[in-house]
Amino acid sequence: MPEKSYFTLDEKENVLSVYRQLLRNSRPVLRVEDFNRMRRLISEAVETGHYQRNKQGINPVVRNLNTALILCDRVGLERSMLISVLLFNLVVSEFLTIETVKKEFGDDIAQLIRGLIKSNSLYTKQAAVESENFRKLLLSFAEDIRVIIIMIADRLCVMKMINHHPNEKYRYDIACEASYLYAPLAHRLGLYSIKSELEDLSLKYTNREIYDQIAHKLNETKRNRDKYIMEFIQPVKQKLEAEGLHFEIKGRTKSIFSIWNFSVPLVDLESSKRLWIISFSCSCFTEITST
Repeated sequence: MPEKSYFTLDEKENVLSVYRQLLRNSRPVLRVEDFNRMRRLISEAVETGHYQRNKQGINPVVRNLNTALILCDRVGLERSMLISVLLFNLVVSEFLTIETVKKEFGDDIAQLIRGLIKSNSLYTKQAAVESENFRKLLLSFAEDIRVIIIMIADRLCVMKMINHHPNEKYRYDIACEASYLYAPLAHRLGLYSIKSELEDLSLKYTNREIYDQIAHKLNETKRNRDKYIMEFIQPVKQKLEAEGLHFEIKGRTKSIFSIWNFSVPLVDLESSKRLWIISFSCSCFTEITST
């Protein structure tokens, strides 16, 4: 990785941790040689001034590594997507050309980076991000749905990075954009946990008082809520086991955003049945006959 002075102490700790996790978790699709080659390229880009922080002070190495880890752990292992994330800024900064990427890493990765550049260019052309027209343009510009998935993962990464960002308006704008644009796209693509986290962080940055109130109340009532969910699941589980079915049943608390969105009063957070969700899947189909 780049020289120590390029990172703050917190960034250095984060990069080392995330790099090791990514190296370990992506082993089925990325070789150590892939990482070594990208590490060398990123280090050279930093040393030659091609890998600068953006105007909001966000470190691109930290951002891209964390985005790649989100893709790896919460979307799925796909070699082209992971490498595209890590090389994207090198192409944008003109340290690498698309032709070089194509030659060294393959045409699929080059095409993904081209799609990311084209899709990100919309932000300089369209002021009204919170419009249906922008969403349609983004989908058409991306061409490859993997470009949209990368952009969703990147937005979640940015949302997690700006918790203590000094520019309140920047946090607010990013949060509104995530809620309007990226959370619905994540839902459409079946990335439900990412969608929920984007919505929760959006509420946190746009209405911190309400977010903190709900989070605090949920934390206070967690033990009773978990007990209630288990008591609900247990008889259902026993009945299904008695029928010889192969199944999975889970209970979870709704996201903070969902609770706020459905206007559950704070006083009802301990007992309200609207706070939790039971999910059920069964891999065994029983034949139904009539006599």
